[in-house]
Amino acid sequence: MGNTSEKRKSYHAEFKEMVVELYQTGTPVKQILSEYC
Repeated sequence: MGNTSEKRKSYHAEFKEMVVELYQTGTPVKQILSEYC
């Protein structure tokens, strides 16, 4: 435990807000994932 070498994607707050807004306005999750992940 405590191993911080695991690689994870880190996203800026603005990017997260944009994705949440897309989701809330009805953009399909599959579309969001295919474009941004």
